[in-house]
Amino acid sequence: MRYKHIIWDWNGTVVNDSWLSFEILESFLDRLGLKKITLQDYRDNFSFPVIDFYRKLGFDISKDRFDRLGEDFIKRFRAKERECKLNPGALELMEKIGSLGVGQSVLSAYQKDCLKDAVKFFGAEKYMSNIVGLDDVKANTKLETGKAFISSLGVDPSEILIIGDTDHDFAVASSCKTDCFLIALGHQSFSRLSKTSARVFESFEDMSKALFG
Repeated sequence: MRYKHIIWDWNGTVVNDSWLSFEILESFLDRLGLKKITLQDYRDNFSFPVIDFYRKLGFDISKDRFDRLGEDFIKRFRAKERECKLNPGALELMEKIGSLGVGQSVLSAYQKDCLKDAVKFFGAEKYMSNIVGLDDVKANTKLETGKAFISSLGVDPSEILIIGDTDHDFAVASSCKTDCFLIALGHQSFSRLSKTSARVFESFEDMSKALFG
């Protein structure tokens, strides 16, 4: 293991929750009479900040309306969040990394209190030195939060690996000069992730082989 610290994204990376986010989005589109999309459309086009993605779908994203939409989304998401499952192999990879004494953290655009509850519920808390989320429910960029957090680790960025499921995770890694592995099990498709220069994997088994040989 050449890395001294692994930073995990959460939603879509560790937990398979893209179906739930899409289900809630579908209900919004239907309620407002907007054009429906497929799950594949969602995974090919989802992006951060989420407000820009919603704007492209035709939502009125004026401040009050988007704030209410975000609050409604989180309420619905949290109501069914525990129906989600872990992506196969994610927890096993955390355990293997942890057994080597390598530090691990979660860095997410999820609201921080919700994030901490989820990491604990799904059994990943014991592997994590830090759990870093955002202060609100708007799912804006985690770029600045990521920069500050990585700077605080005191680890050379070349010895840090970010594991995520979106090109935003790659953007954070690029900005912070860390390595990045992307898993095509979450909110963006393999073809979308392949447009980055990150290594893209279709399973955590394959990712584990790349990390450990």
